[in-house]
Amino acid sequence: MRFYSLFIIFLCTSYCFSQQYEVRISDFDFFARTKKKRCGTNEMWLEIELINGSKHRIDGNGGETKKQSYYTPQRYDIPIKSIIFHSFIHGKAGLFCEGASASIDEKIPAKSCLKGFLERHTDGKRYGEPAYLDISFNYEISPVTVLTQTSYEIGYNDYLTLEIDNNSKNFSSELFKYEYILESNRNLNGWEDLPAEYQGRKNPKIRLRDFLPTSVIGDRIKIRTKSSCGGQYRSDFVLYDIKKSLPILTNPNNETIFTRCYGDKADYVLHFDRPLDSDEKINFSLVPNPNSDSLINIFQLEGGNTFTLQNLPIGDYKLRITGKNGGNSFSKYGNEDFKFSIRNPSRVVFHTIGTAPSCANANNGEIKILAFGGTNQNYKIKLNEGEWLDFLGLHDHIIKNLPSGTYTIRVKDGNDCLGGNRDNEQVSITLTAPNPITIISI
Repeated sequence: MRFYSLFIIFLCTSYCFSQQYEVRISDFDFFARTKKKRCGTNEMWLEIELINGSKHRIDGNGGETKKQSYYTPQRYDIPIKSIIFHSFIHGKAGLFCEGASASIDEKIPAKSCLKGFLERHTDGKRYGEPAYLDISFNYEISPVTVLTQTSYEIGYNDYLTLEIDNNSKNFSSELFKYEYILESNRNLNGWEDLPAEYQGRKNPKIRLRDFLPTSVIGDRIKIRTKSSCGGQYRSDFVLYDIKKSLPILTNPNNETIFTRCYGDKADYVLHFDRPLDSDEKINFSLVPNPNSDSLINIFQLEGGNTFTLQNLPIGDYKLRITGKNGGNSFSKYGNEDFKFSIRNPSRVVFHTIGTAPSCANANNGEIKILAFGGTNQNYKIKLNEGEWLDFLGLHDHIIKNLPSGTYTIRVKDGNDCLGGNRDNEQVSITLTAPNPITIISI
């Protein structure tokens, strides 16, 4: 059972091809002549041999002269091994079949993409009776590469992926060549190659503004594949209406922003490359959307061509532009989500170390404060209800000349984010002086 399974896998690896190959033969000119009547074997044929050994005859006769400018292109689901031409004529001499003969046998090895011209002449003589053969024709083998129509509109500033169909996906990338024509171009032969950066690629992502002027907005563009070796093969075209693009989101993808303080939420500002026109609307989805499950619709941008997503908690977000207006604009940002993240800065934390006064009535107590965390580490300290004071050091501060007592300490960073532990934003510390010395007389 395992042997049969492996055999089936081998057969499918060798012959279960989804791609097709097209053969074109043109300007076929076959000339055959003998001085007297023919006898015996006289024949001519043109065949296509596939890699599985089968042969498919395109034309053939009994060795008669023939001219044909064009044959209907033939397509095959199995790769082509060779193009075979064979001809043989035999002339009659006297009463017997002993005249001159001539033959031509040519086998042209095939490639995935092939274009060429075959021309051969031969003659033979016997008993002074000649026989002549001449053959010439153009031949072409092309992979059948096909585009799939996935949409019918393209924004001038937007990327569009040219999707190849499933039957073309197994061809190597270098076999894919593309050309285009604007519908307003009345010259049927006015097809032009797409720019070089799109050639030799599967599913290239094109953008019209990179190679066409803005005047094409409102026109239609046809795009098709063509023979990669200079042949006549052309696929059916895909057709797109060229629209003015909606404003483009210019934020950097995968951007991370931080809230002002630990535990805060944040606003995220979307930046676009131009204002919205009066008939334009942008709608998009935000995942997750903490404020609503519906689409977000923008009818008007704020100053600076912005729109603000407000009060977002920390997390990773995906934004997808999904809409267009009902007028002439269009935007397709592709299937890729725009991503951004919101993070909290580290919490401002601080520790206090107290040194009690040396004597009961002394004012030489101290409190040392060490602070860490936050975003802007220009720390400030507040003692009881006093003023906010800058730290003396980068992370440390000392309050001196304190009498005994209980003190409340608050610390904040340069963003006015208060420090502390999870429950309290202030710390109380008590400095206790030693008891006074008591002298007892006896």
